[in-house]
Amino acid sequence: MVAEIGKARCLDSIAESLLCASEWTHGALRRRQLEPVAQPEQLGREAADESRNTTAGRQAFFSGRCDALITDAGALASVRATMADNPDDYVIFPATPYMDALTPAVRHGDDQWLDIVTWSIQAMIAAEAFGLTSGNIDDYLDSDDPRIRRFLGTDPGNGAALGLSDDFAYRIVKSVGNYAEVYDRNVGMDSPLKLERGYNALFSDGGLMFPLAFQ
Repeated sequence: MVAEIGKARCLDSIAESLLCASEWTHGALRRRQLEPVAQPEQLGREAADESRNTTAGRQAFFSGRCDALITDAGALASVRATMADNPDDYVIFPATPYMDALTPAVRHGDDQWLDIVTWSIQAMIAAEAFGLTSGNIDDYLDSDDPRIRRFLGTDPGNGAALGLSDDFAYRIVKSVGNYAEVYDRNVGMDSPLKLERGYNALFSDGGLMFPLAFQ
């Protein structure tokens, strides 16, 4: 993350910059994050003293003692939303080729709960792919599309396989919305974090989200 006033959008634009990294990135993960952006021929120096402590590193960045703050995008968005006097004055852009997947975790061996969590997430992704939202899903309850009928539980079977009611996917979407609605409301453009969808977009929109079939 850098100050918007500098108009930086890529690694080359912050050549010779002084970097601050959050404390949790120390060690192997820290090296993995910093090495692609801290080679001498690319850019340069890590503000070691400032970034040994997470709070101190962030304060150093916002006070101008380092030029760029490096950590994962979600953390940067949170820092921008909560610590910047004017969040619009700062821009976040990718600094490394690495991606780290964030996903729910459940207790090993609890297969039924794992299935429920997995298919609850899939329900939101599939709903977005189908064009179903919390606002319009009731309009599809009498759909003739067999895929939507199975998804909504109009044609039974999917819920029972999970130990749930057949309309579990309908109830999820009706309550919290599809994946796009949940993303935008919590971390996307309708939230203080304002993270773009990026790889979290549907595959049809250039992202990595691909729904499994409800059948």
